[in-house]
Amino acid sequence: MIADDIQIIQAGLADWATTNQGSVKIAHDVPHLFKLLGENPGGVRAAILFAGETIRDETFADVTSRVDRKYWIAFSRGYTLESYAGKSLVEGVAGGKPLFQVIEAARDSLRLCRFTQTDEDIAYFKSIELLTFEGVTLDAYRIEIVVCADIGNNLSETEGST
Repeated sequence: MIADDIQIIQAGLADWATTNQGSVKIAHDVPHLFKLLGENPGGVRAAILFAGETIRDETFADVTSRVDRKYWIAFSRGYTLESYAGKSLVEGVAGGKPLFQVIEAARDSLRLCRFTQTDEDIAYFKSIELLTFEGVTLDAYRIEIVVCADIGNNLSETEGST
């Protein structure tokens, strides 16, 4: 279930959030994701978004019943008042760790999450990328992970046997 995956992701980032004086919330769509990233300036904010589901194998879709569920976990510290804005990426601000280090730690926490829907119980790390919206690059990054799920066979037991 998608809801179960999101709860596992959120729980998997709980220690990360505590360590980095941050928060982890669930976004229901892209505008909400940006709203969450803009709340409470200061600490690092993370927002989890279900980004879609695709069949794993088009040829054998009805037989395998496996899908890949894509999740984005977006991160932002908000805008900095530093004259050199990139400084927070590599040196940190207000005694906090550099943003790149914080995001890499989140990636490592996500790779430790275990999902129970299939025999493939790990999250597959796909990328860390700049977060963009309508062609505009934002002061935020996203991690993309994929989780395998078994949605069940939609063929009836008698179908195909004649």
